[in-house]
Amino acid sequence: MLKLSTVNPKRKSNEGADVAITIDGEPTGAVIRVLGKYSDVAEKLQREAVRRLQRQYSKSNKFVPPDPTDAEQERIAYAVACTMSWSGIEGADGKPLAFSPQAATELYAEHKWILEQVDKAIGDDALFLKA
Repeated sequence: MLKLSTVNPKRKSNEGADVAITIDGEPTGAVIRVLGKYSDVAEKLQREAVRRLQRQYSKSNKFVPPDPTDAEQERIAYAVACTMSWSGIEGADGKPLAFSPQAATELYAEHKWILEQVDKAIGDDALFLKA
């Protein structure tokens, strides 16, 4: 029987989950902690995106797809907002890369393969629906 009282994806999404970053399925030693799509932060950003589309539609009375560059920047901003911390990432200087929103923005813009894994984890129900 499904006990709804034991499933709280919002709480788990707000607590975050660790994502082991891999290359070809092999762990790299990097771990990024992310909020889930049911988190307060993610839901707020999702609502804002829908409102932007609604405003644009109401002005032109037609749907205009977003510019690909804008869409990519929005995707990166969403991933950055949902990133809580990381460990095991080394900068170009050979030193541990300290987490900050600016560092995350640069990392995700430069390394789309990491962005892909982070983006997938944010939306992964299996990480946030555990009882």
